[in-house]
Amino acid sequence: MVLITESERKDFEDILGSGGILRRMLTTNNDGIQAEFGEEVGVKYSAWVLKSGQKVAIDETRKFRIGDGEVMPALELVAKMMHVGEECEVRCDARFAYGDVGLEPYVAPGDEIKLLVELCRVGKRMTSEMSSQELIIEATQKKESGNRYFKEKNYDQAAKLYKRALKLLEMWEHTEEDTAQCKELLIALGNNVANVQHKLLQFKEARQSSLEVLQLDGKNIKAMYRISQIALDQSEFEEANMFLRKALEIEPENSKVRQLLVKLKKKKRDQQARERKLYAKLGGDRTSNPVKTGKLSVLLSIIRRNAAIIAAVAIVIVAILVHVFVGESNREIFESPDNNVNATE
Repeated sequence: MVLITESERKDFEDILGSGGILRRMLTTNNDGIQAEFGEEVGVKYSAWVLKSGQKVAIDETRKFRIGDGEVMPALELVAKMMHVGEECEVRCDARFAYGDVGLEPYVAPGDEIKLLVELCRVGKRMTSEMSSQELIIEATQKKESGNRYFKEKNYDQAAKLYKRALKLLEMWEHTEEDTAQCKELLIALGNNVANVQHKLLQFKEARQSSLEVLQLDGKNIKAMYRISQIALDQSEFEEANMFLRKALEIEPENSKVRQLLVKLKKKKRDQQARERKLYAKLGGDRTSNPVKTGKLSVLLSIIRRNAAIIAAVAIVIVAILVHVFVGESNREIFESPDNNVNATE
């Protein structure tokens, strides 16, 4: 879709040179402050789907730090270019707005967006100059921005903001009064990071993030549930069962934990049935030989966990065999009388 008509072209500035973001100034104020990277800005904006006119946001106010990716790219870029007190209209491609995911129920994947933006203020204070309480507020804002991206299913950007919030808390020099608040925020961020990592199929990282949460709060149900989910996905039944049982000791009536435990039992039964069939094909009676049955289960578990390593070892073995075979064949050829360089013709 064309962002502007031919008659509008003279009024809009192509700020990227690619036609992806077009801006028309409505109010200018060259004497106003302009934000630098790392500085916080406050904006008021409205947004519509360009094609249909569907309202997405009306007179919303947002605070965000330039360069941290807390808002859609088009909004962040024009805020960086504006002076305080200025207003502009922006039209942009989906890649600079809600992308290929959209924003249910208002924005379909790939929709172009129209914005009206006013830059209300620029905060010159950098994070390195903030007090511990200000850092907690800043980290909380990052978490909330990450939550918005999570709801939009933009998991990569959500993860970046959660991690930025955690990085802010690394700078925090706590007082006794702030300790509980900071710990609560660290736990929430850790669980959020694990959640998006799980959504992105980063199972190892998600498990580690959940374990770090449990170091802060050994009774955290969300972290136990996440580890159990990951273990179940990877058919690590013992670990899944252990953490689910621990969670039920803390919250016996937790329905989500109970549902996952039912799912675990079913998946375990299904796998045992498959193993019995496999064992029968190998010529044995699984039920009559518990020792061999146990060994088979362990073997299958090891194979599942180390499939990549086993495949790599197999490739190396094949390469060695090929090398030996080809080397031996070449040696026989070159030692053959027909190939003797000293032989007469």
